[in-house]
Amino acid sequence: MAFTNKLKNQVDMPVWEWCRFPPAVSSALSTTCAADNSTFSVQHGRYIYYLQAATNFMRYDTISDTWQQLATPHIAPAIPYSSMSFAGGMGYYARPISVPSSTTIQAPLLSGKVFKGFNIRIIGGTGAGQQRVVTDTADVLATDFGTATAGAIGSLTDTNKNWQVNQWVGYQIKIVLSTGAAATGGAIQTRKILYNTATVITFADSARCPEDPWANTPILTTAFGTIAAGSAYQIESSVLTVNSAFSPALDTTSRFVIQTGGIWLASAQGTSNYSLQYYDIQADQWFIRTANTGPVITTPTDGTIQRFGENASIWEMGTANGTNSTTVLQDTTQSWVVNQFV
Repeated sequence: MAFTNKLKNQVDMPVWEWCRFPPAVSSALSTTCAADNSTFSVQHGRYIYYLQAATNFMRYDTISDTWQQLATPHIAPAIPYSSMSFAGGMGYYARPISVPSSTTIQAPLLSGKVFKGFNIRIIGGTGAGQQRVVTDTADVLATDFGTATAGAIGSLTDTNKNWQVNQWVGYQIKIVLSTGAAATGGAIQTRKILYNTATVITFADSARCPEDPWANTPILTTAFGTIAAGSAYQIESSVLTVNSAFSPALDTTSRFVIQTGGIWLASAQGTSNYSLQYYDIQADQWFIRTANTGPVITTPTDGTIQRFGENASIWEMGTANGTNSTTVLQDTTQSWVVNQFV
C-alpha cells in the first residue's frame, strides 16, 4: 500500500539519541570523517570513520549501532594534528590481467561479492573515460600456491619455485596461513603483485610510485609482522562482469577504479614534515603516498585536509530495453513522472 508522510516541518523534528560509545577515549590525534554524499552509493552513508589514536582506527555502523576495528595506518600519525577526508569517487584500484570479453575483466579482486552494484570507471589506458556497473564477480581462483622460505614487509621468497620473470604481474598474493602466533606472518592479508623474479614476489616498492601511485602498500607490521618462513600463500585472481559492453574494448593497458570509496589521512611528522596515506575501504588496506619534506611551517599547531572532489548522486539505473536510437533511451520497466529528470 502507498505510504503518506504526515510529519510536519518545524513540528515533528528529529530527536537526539544515545549511540554506542567508542571502545576508547578520544586522544589528541582523534579525527573523524564520513561521506560528503551518502547517495552516491548505498554503503557510503552508513559508516562514520574514526581514528582514535595512532594505532586505533575504526568505524561506526549507523544501522547496527556497533563499532568495527579496521587496519592500522602504516605511518603512525603524530601530534599536533591528524585529519581525514572521505573520497567517494575513489576506491579499489587495479588493472586487467586479461579481458575475456567485452563485458568481463580478469583482475586481482577480493573474495565474495563485495564489488557487486558499485560503479567501475576506466581511468587510464585503452577505453579511458568509460563507466559501467559491476553486476557480478566470480569466485577467486588460485593459480599457484606454496610456502614462503623467507619474507619481508614488501616481498615474499619461495626458493622452491622457478617462475618466469614477471609472470604474476597484476595478480594478487594472499597469505592464507601464518607460522606460529598470529602476530608473525601477515596472515589473511592480500596485496597486488608489482613484479616477480624466479623465486621472489614483490608487492610493495616505494621506488615505483612515480610509475604506479599505488605501489607502496607493505604488510601491516603493527598487526601481523613481516611474512615469516613457513607461511602459506596463494596467487589468485577473479573475473568481474559489468552491465553493458565496453566500447572500445579494454586491454591490459587499461586502468580502473571500482568506486567503493576511500579515505585520505594527513598528519604531522616531526617539526615541519607530514605524512599522507590512503585507505581503501573495501580492501581494508592503507597505501603510503609520497609526501615531500619541509612544505609546511616549522612546528605547526594544527592542520586539515579538504575534500577530494564532489560526487554526483545516482538517481536511477537500469537497462535500455524498448525503442531506442541515437537520441532516445527507453526503459519499459520504469514508471517515471513526466519530465522529472529535465
